[in-house]
Amino acid sequence: MKISVVIVNYNGEKYIRECVDSVLKSVEVSFEVVVVENGSSDGSLGLLKKKYGGSKKVRIVVSCENKFFAGGSNLGAREAKGEWLVFLNSDTVVQKSWLKELWGQAEGNKKLMLQPKILTYKSSKIDCVAGKYLWPGFGVAVGRGQEDRGQFGEIIRGEYANGTCLMVNKEWFFDLGGFDEWYKYFYEDVDLQLRAKRLGGSAVGVMKSVIEHKGSLSFNQNVASDEVVFYYRRNRLVTVLKNFSGGERWLRWGLLVGVSLVSGRLKMSVKAMLMSLDWLMGEVFVRMRLREARQVVKKKSIQWLDLGCGDGKLVKMANEWGIKAMGIDEKKGEKIEAYEANRKYEVISMYHVLEHIKDPVKQLKRIKKWLKPGGVLVLEVPLTGNLSEKWLKKDYLAYWDKTHVNFWTKDEFLKVINKAGYKVIRKGLVWHQVFFHNITAKLGRGVGQVFVGVLLWPWLKLLSIFGFNDEMMRVYLIKV
Repeated sequence: MKISVVIVNYNGEKYIRECVDSVLKSVEVSFEVVVVENGSSDGSLGLLKKKYGGSKKVRIVVSCENKFFAGGSNLGAREAKGEWLVFLNSDTVVQKSWLKELWGQAEGNKKLMLQPKILTYKSSKIDCVAGKYLWPGFGVAVGRGQEDRGQFGEIIRGEYANGTCLMVNKEWFFDLGGFDEWYKYFYEDVDLQLRAKRLGGSAVGVMKSVIEHKGSLSFNQNVASDEVVFYYRRNRLVTVLKNFSGGERWLRWGLLVGVSLVSGRLKMSVKAMLMSLDWLMGEVFVRMRLREARQVVKKKSIQWLDLGCGDGKLVKMANEWGIKAMGIDEKKGEKIEAYEANRKYEVISMYHVLEHIKDPVKQLKRIKKWLKPGGVLVLEVPLTGNLSEKWLKKDYLAYWDKTHVNFWTKDEFLKVINKAGYKVIRKGLVWHQVFFHNITAKLGRGVGQVFVGVLLWPWLKLLSIFGFNDEMMRVYLIKV
């Protein structure tokens, strides 16, 4: 199988059939269609099963939740059998030769990403012929709004291939780590190409390959809604923080923040700025977790199991550091309750997991047998009974996630640990996340309260040092 066309569908009942049918008419190339049914609430799944359930060309992959574009695309890529992947939006219609033309340019060039000429549906207006990444950090669609007169020739060099339709070698895609699922909306295609560029990748638009695009189905709101504005601005900022370093990173970031602040939607701009810094601190925080664990275990080479690994950021970074790490997470269909370790580990971590588990003592006792002699269990949970909780009330971090079933003060949490038969060998407080999440929560009540929060935060942290405002706790344990 040469090519797998991956189509992520979310509430696209009105469009998905026309899209898939047009792909099936593609000529002169061996391909399959992988439709990821991404937790739709409309009749999409029923339609897909009825229309394509018995098809040899179409496979339906069902996700029980909306994994957004990045997560749905990664899921489809893992299920794909082709050597090359084509990620195609469900609100597109393709011409018969579109895939043949893309394949003609892709064959033999593993590090090349390609896109077709994308036209607005049933018109000669260009939607995008290539992606450009403008300084300091704006992703733009080349040609958008122009009348298509063939002015771009046969091939156009771009800085990234537009995610509406993107062709990439499957092995190369996974070497790059796939789409970053943190993004949810916007800039995941830009981020992928920036990562590829550092490793010698490039992108082109193939003008003989033509598709039509009906427009974004990810949002039912107006394109200028607060949600759209927030995600655009946040993701622009994070893309810069993620893909650049040193002075250049902060110059780009600062200019983008400035542009956002003068562009209106002050509340969304401030929120985007804070959440981009939250992302950066999260990266720093992962490094701190790894360094601290190494200090406690006193080994550089560690077998590490991360239970509730989320987006896998810690696992990925750990392996880059030479730590042999693996992770499981319920969102990937992996139940901690059903997991049985097939080997023993020096470190097992559960960051923000125990507050979700109905019987934490039972789970902690079960995990004991997975630890090597002298192995360490790392736990991190939000705490209640502090000044931040009294200030924020229902907006406090511990109450944000409705799946939380446990709410502990520091003393109550230590009692849980004792019941499970562990000994605390190290404990500490976690600060950054609480600050950014708490302050961002206040945005819903007015930007002024954000600045009040900024002024209050250092004093809350000072109180934490003296044990009067414990917000979040990380402990290192050994079994006894």
